[in-house]
Amino acid sequence: MGTVSAVKFGAFRFDRAAYRLERSGELLAMEPKALELLAILIEHRDRAVSRQELFDSLWPGQDVGDSSLSSLIYSLRQALGDSAGQKSFIRTVHRRGYQFIAEIDIESSPALSLQKKSSLTRYAGLAVLTFLLITGLVLWSPWSPKSYDFPGLHPVLARSDGPILIAMLPFADAEAPARDKLLDTSLAEALHMRLADVPGLQVRSPRVQANMLTDHPEPAHLLARAQVDFLLTGSLQASLSPNQRELNLELLEPFNGRVRTIPLGRYALPFPDQSDTFAEFMAQRDAILVRLLESLLPALNVDMTTDLIGTRHPDAFRLLMLALHEVRAVTCQIGPVEELLLRAVDIDPDFLHARLALAWIWYAHFRSCGLEQRYAEQASAELGLVLDRHPEHPVALLILALNEVEQGRVEAVYDRMSRVAANQPASPQLRYSLAYALTYAGFLDLAAEQLDQLIESDPLFISFEKALLPSAYLYRGQTERFLNTMPTMNTALFRFYRASAELQLGNVDEARSLLEPAFALNPLDIAAVMSEALLAAMDGDRASVEAILAGIDRRISKTHRPNGETLFQMARLLALVESDDRALALLEESIATGFFCRLCLTTDPVLTRLNDHPRWATVVKQARQRQQAMAKRFGIPIPPG
Repeated sequence: MGTVSAVKFGAFRFDRAAYRLERSGELLAMEPKALELLAILIEHRDRAVSRQELFDSLWPGQDVGDSSLSSLIYSLRQALGDSAGQKSFIRTVHRRGYQFIAEIDIESSPALSLQKKSSLTRYAGLAVLTFLLITGLVLWSPWSPKSYDFPGLHPVLARSDGPILIAMLPFADAEAPARDKLLDTSLAEALHMRLADVPGLQVRSPRVQANMLTDHPEPAHLLARAQVDFLLTGSLQASLSPNQRELNLELLEPFNGRVRTIPLGRYALPFPDQSDTFAEFMAQRDAILVRLLESLLPALNVDMTTDLIGTRHPDAFRLLMLALHEVRAVTCQIGPVEELLLRAVDIDPDFLHARLALAWIWYAHFRSCGLEQRYAEQASAELGLVLDRHPEHPVALLILALNEVEQGRVEAVYDRMSRVAANQPASPQLRYSLAYALTYAGFLDLAAEQLDQLIESDPLFISFEKALLPSAYLYRGQTERFLNTMPTMNTALFRFYRASAELQLGNVDEARSLLEPAFALNPLDIAAVMSEALLAAMDGDRASVEAILAGIDRRISKTHRPNGETLFQMARLLALVESDDRALALLEESIATGFFCRLCLTTDPVLTRLNDHPRWATVVKQARQRQQAMAKRFGIPIPPG
């Protein structure tokens, strides 16, 4: 079917050329990528468009996980009002793809073009953005702001109170040489470490940079997506010297419905992977910080002699950057990264960021890979060293909360986080820590309240900054909110939870498409194995579910105390295939190991069928007793039901 003009369907009008989707005359705020998806489906509305076709059109030449497309389909359906029980616009055609099914009226206007920019063009617009945060200044450019019209753009966070928010975006595309990618990591982390401690400034972490790579490269869309006041951008270029790169830096800001570009200068940047270039690298970083802060906070006097990067040992910093560069995902092969970080700490025992990274990889691999209990204990000990010197360090508190809650010490975590919260305004990390403990304890309304406040103060913290699960929404029955809030990361854990939520909404095909690739991502990941079990449960294969979960149980029981929430999810899988006795045994174990969420038991539709089992009342009573004890200790209202 050929290209179409602007079209109307139902209450909607879609103009691809103008990038506008209206409902009853009101412009809808949509991601550009979702509008591209809509255009493709409308143009090929006579058939189902396969997932592979959509990947090739939307992300040409890029390695993008299946969850990116599933999330995009979900967002588009949400905007159009499609629900699980009523698909009026986009139909899932089993094993074939997606089809636009609504009747359309074609308007007289220029034909829609589905020609895509190359991936290099996309990356070039974004590549600029990390690099500016990542370099050092040699030549100042004259101040000559220029602006571009974006009629629908308004300053996202233009205000006189509160911190100035900035985002840094990656500069190195997927085809960049390994040394350039290492430079990307090094500079982004070095600048973020320093800027994060400047009063009046809040900087999106390098994780945000990576998660924005699939966005549309126009400045207006980037500003809206990042929900910040400013974007830092630059253009990385070859230099006469093979040991450095050159960079042009700019600062972008929304201004009176337009995007204004403020040049920040031209910089020469040495690679920091050798001891003899480290001092120059740090000097260049400091120079760009001075120029940036002059533009953002001219009245602020920042002491650049106090370096909050944590070390002046070149080799320690280089080893940390090598470790961060290597950690792309949890692979269950912890040795190489662990060795790099241990060497960094050995060189500089006071290197805070290296200790935090070490604690994180120990915790993450312990949880996901079923490593020995000593890894969890080592993580807690490492965090203890950090917190001895910085008792309210937010990142250390967050990792500690995750690790300790999953070890069954829910009450102790809640006690500590509550006391910290009494002494300072609650940071996003602290709010999430409290929400996590409250979820395990079954105080779901209070947990959701913490998440609501967190998202209100920093909408991207969960989805981009930290890639965390807003589980309280799922267990509270707010399934749509859970899906809208959680990250769209291509990991087994997020695929498993997103698929579980889709199943609750009746979206079986969506759930299956999320689960099928999960095991191949990392067969050693416990969530990947559970994804296989969920697929078997969807097919009614009780024997396979029992065998898969028995294997997980044997594996984790040999190495460490199991995570109570993992046991709860395993029990749900057994209940799906009517393996009731084994499900109840795991529920009792999950309560004993710290997941005593009573409402998770009594309101979960999968577990409803267990209500008549003779052991059910005993299981619920065990959860209620521990919850009541915690409520009495801390004066928390007990939820009804």
